[in-house]
Amino acid sequence: MSETALAELRALVGVVDSVLSAEAGELTVPQLRALVALAASGPSRSIDLATALSLDPSTVSRLCARLKARRLITLRRSRASGREVEIDLSARGRAVLDAVRTGGLAEVQRARSALGGR
Repeated sequence: MSETALAELRALVGVVDSVLSAEAGELTVPQLRALVALAASGPSRSIDLATALSLDPSTVSRLCARLKARRLITLRRSRASGREVEIDLSARGRAVLDAVRTGGLAEVQRARSALGGR
């Protein structure tokens, strides 16, 4: 990888870290991916979210516990099957995701300008 490409990659990683810290209160990348997946698919079972994120179901279970503790998702029994739990974005989760998207776009535009508008 060229030095220029490496510098651009580092700048992009910095942008992502900055946005996640500022807009979402230390949201991790896997947590952000889960919120994005839920926004795209709507209520999902844990196994479906694990498949969408290419993560082990036990990892998704712990990730969801953290998101629920932060009130970014809701968990409820499935109407189709009382044994299954549906995971969905809470109103707060949607607001955080919107803030990340808005803040992220502004940060990416600033980074592009700093890198010469590429």
